[in-house]
Amino acid sequence: MTSLPKTRRALPISLASLVVAIALLSPLHAQQISLQTLVTPSATIIKDGHPLTFALHGFIEFNSLSELFPTSIPRTNAGKAVSTMRLERTGRDLLRRGIESRVISMTDERPLETLLTHTTDELRAALSQVKEPVPPGYGDSFLPCRRNGNTH
Repeated sequence: MTSLPKTRRALPISLASLVVAIALLSPLHAQQISLQTLVTPSATIIKDGHPLTFALHGFIEFNSLSELFPTSIPRTNAGKAVSTMRLERTGRDLLRRGIESRVISMTDERPLETLLTHTTDELRAALSQVKEPVPPGYGDSFLPCRRNGNTH
């Protein structure tokens, strides 16, 4: 019976060690987020057993987009000195910033990954399936996130 050279015997052990090391060093992959979940206002995204928090202007925290709507919907009785057009513009800006914060998270890449792995047509189809009330411009606020997050 011939024996294998030392280098040949060590190859399977080295390969097995490499596979184990890669498995231990790679982060655990969290469950993917569906596009429908991402665009549904009341949906919360769970990471490590806790709802993912996003923030408007870095300090007003939310767990779902529906919590953001009272902030982003302008109130007509907020003050007579402020024009309705200006209130609407401010509301759209707050909505856009809130959606950007949800999609482009500093703590979880899955929302952006979900948005970038679907086409614009798939995004529009998912938005058309939303049955909850949404403010004007809701669907259009996702499109800049898709363009800004796409680095290709």
